[in-house]
Amino acid sequence: MKKCMFIVDDNDSCLTLVASAFENDYKVLTFTSAKKIFTFFEKMIPDIIFMDNEMPEINGFEAITKIKENDNWKNIPIILMTGWVTDTIKEKANELGVKSVLAKPFSMKQAIETVNIILNQ
Repeated sequence: MKKCMFIVDDNDSCLTLVASAFENDYKVLTFTSAKKIFTFFEKMIPDIIFMDNEMPEINGFEAITKIKENDNWKNIPIILMTGWVTDTIKEKANELGVKSVLAKPFSMKQAIETVNIILNQ
């Protein structure tokens, strides 16, 4: 059975690009809003999440905080995608237990390597 991956980004191009890199090896579900993933957690818990940080409604950090507060979801590894990698963002991501921060634009090779490292720890 394929592992499940959630990709959350309000940018359709990014969603499509990341999903296409993983769709052969993972069951990939894409979401244009972090708000939408919480209803899906009732049906399935992913093995890993790609989460954009800059999104309307709920940003990545707010969504990650909510995920980490729930005992059923808190151990899901999360990769934060952001166009702005600063020391503050890295520190906040680390505090929240984010496994990796990828600066947009990133290569799909880098994304695949990151996922492989995280899921094979």
